[in-house]
Amino acid sequence: MAGGITYNGIAVVNGGQIFDGLKFWVAQRVPTRGTIVDHIQTNSGTVVLLEKQADYLIADHARKDAPSGAISWKFITESVENGVVQIPDRYKIAQAPTGPRHASSSRPTRGSRTAFTAQEDEILASWVLAHGKHKTGNEIYMEFGEMYPSHPWQSWRNRYVKKLSLLPHDVFLQMAARAANPSALQITDTGSQDQELPDPTALMLQRKGQRVQKETALQRNQERSQHVERNLAALPEPPTLPTSRAQLVQQQKEVEEADIAATTARNQFHEDLQWFSEENGIEIMLTQQIAGQPVALWELSKAVSEQNLPAEEIDWLLVAEDLGYNWLDVEAAVNALQRCYEENLAEFLAVMQDAFDDQPEEPGAAEAEGADREMAPWSRTRF
Repeated sequence: MAGGITYNGIAVVNGGQIFDGLKFWVAQRVPTRGTIVDHIQTNSGTVVLLEKQADYLIADHARKDAPSGAISWKFITESVENGVVQIPDRYKIAQAPTGPRHASSSRPTRGSRTAFTAQEDEILASWVLAHGKHKTGNEIYMEFGEMYPSHPWQSWRNRYVKKLSLLPHDVFLQMAARAANPSALQITDTGSQDQELPDPTALMLQRKGQRVQKETALQRNQERSQHVERNLAALPEPPTLPTSRAQLVQQQKEVEEADIAATTARNQFHEDLQWFSEENGIEIMLTQQIAGQPVALWELSKAVSEQNLPAEEIDWLLVAEDLGYNWLDVEAAVNALQRCYEENLAEFLAVMQDAFDDQPEEPGAAEAEGADREMAPWSRTRF
């Protein structure tokens, strides 16, 4: 902070009010900028970061790069020395307009815009690459603008920040490498259209797509291997040879009971599906022709339920493999199986699951819960 403010030789300890309500943008290269900012703030003014937010643009009248509409920094110092805001017209730089520049007003109309050429982009890329530590600063673009006045330095900076910096690094390096002799740069009128640059988003998406394809293929192979391992692990232990007639009879009884349970569950499924179709006035075929192969809805529902996943996470490729589709047909069957499931089974199974969840718990149900959960909802009495 600078020392105390004096108005006509009279010291003011807490500053004054001469800039009350006014907003100033102060250029970085104004002499003794810190003092200028301090004068504004100690006299109730506000310093803003963006030109469009300011009532006045404060710049160095001795420089040629002062923004349009700016006034000299002496407006601040002499206003403070005299204790009253001076007339801005006396301090205007070049063709600066009179009166305050309100934040809501538009900038003065400039001449027609000069488009950027491919050669200009290449030379700018080479220049920025050589000054890598100050890519987003102002000084390297001010210097570059003095060398190539076809665009204001602010336009050169915006061209890099908003266009060239978004390119993939290898494309940017190739552009810089193509820069010919910078001193021989010839500016040609290309109208109002800038040189079309490679779309950085398209380049990134293309590379991402190639990477995703490889990752998807690898993940699919891993899932298939895991599926095979789970199926092998689920296989029952080879039955031991019976050592007695009693054991043989017991084994035969267990097989028969398993067959009866499977048949009962399938029949219950068909009965519930028929009830559902009648209640909703629709017709559902128990066997559907899917991708050139007949598929029973009972088998499709089992293949889906074995994954025990939400509908949006079902691996339809594994479903197709479980239903016996060969490798030549499996890709075509995936979409057809999913569509058949959604059209014929999804709503039905949701209704059955709700009915199953709403049933009151009966005595002894806790002990049988594990066994019941292994069975489909329709295997119990319908709600």
